[in-house]
Amino acid sequence: MRCSIPGLFALFLLFVSACGGIATIDPPTHSELFPDEGTEQAEGPLIPAAMVSASASHEQAYFIIELSNAGSLTGPYDGWCVDADHTIDHGFFPANLHSTYAATPPNIVEKPENFGAVNYLVNTYDPGTLVDLGSHHEPVTVPDIQVAIWTLVEGGLDDVNLDLVEWSPQRVEVMLEDTMTSGPGFVPGCGQNLVILAAPITNLDSVDHNDTQSVILELPLTTLSCQ
Repeated sequence: MRCSIPGLFALFLLFVSACGGIATIDPPTHSELFPDEGTEQAEGPLIPAAMVSASASHEQAYFIIELSNAGSLTGPYDGWCVDADHTIDHGFFPANLHSTYAATPPNIVEKPENFGAVNYLVNTYDPGTLVDLGSHHEPVTVPDIQVAIWTLVEGGLDDVNLDLVEWSPQRVEVMLEDTMTSGPGFVPGCGQNLVILAAPITNLDSVDHNDTQSVILELPLTTLSCQ
């Protein structure tokens, strides 16, 4: 199954469990979530070798993502597709969780430099947010936001299934124009959400996950010690 919006009420669950049994995982620090410009996270991903199983919701986001055995990060999150070139059909797979303001693995998306813009987008637009189309206003939908994310990180929609319900090129264009104008330099603060990348790890469990899709989730900064 490649990226596509499922029908209304379709529900995918994404479960993450730490490899090697349950262990205490401290909350990520502010410096781990937002390292100094030009530096990488000293200790690698926020949570290494989580086990992930995926599918999604059509209510408030493309995915409902459930993290389990993830210490203080355990719980449900809104999530989105960022990798239109791969599928989610392998069941459980190992993945590292990365802050999108730290170094992320190469070759996950076409334009990782736009992750900051994705953070602006998901913090500015929710399903139902009204956008100005000139003669009138219309509420954006989950598919509108998903198509905007694909456009930002994949650099185009050639590999995307656009047979989606309730998405509008006009609404997407308005969101993207605002995001590319106001998004550069955006950093979420307390009460906002930080986009986290879940990147599959190949061959960790003797299964080839080269065709497994990466996803992102929205982590509320109110759950952490934010600044």
